[in-house]
Amino acid sequence: MGTKVRNLRTTYTKESLVNAFFNLATKKDFEKITVADLTEGAQVNRATFYAHFNDKYDLLNYIMGNSASNAIAKRTTGSRKYKPTCFSCL
Repeated sequence: MGTKVRNLRTTYTKESLVNAFFNLATKKDFEKITVADLTEGAQVNRATFYAHFNDKYDLLNYIMGNSASNAIAKRTTGSRKYKPTCFSCL
């Protein structure tokens, strides 16, 4: 399988998980959201979730990093990636 196909699949899967998270966050407190809830909403299996993220905190870290990167890109001429090293560092 080519790298481009893998990258598209990875991007789609992560977007599905992020969308599932935002959908669930409107209905439940973060503490009550489970990986099972996320995988059901994204229509992926648990192994797929864990292939991309360690846990729901890692997913939240990914979302926060992308949000920060997008905000920085809007305000600067160059694109910078913000990648926090840990959830508690936010």
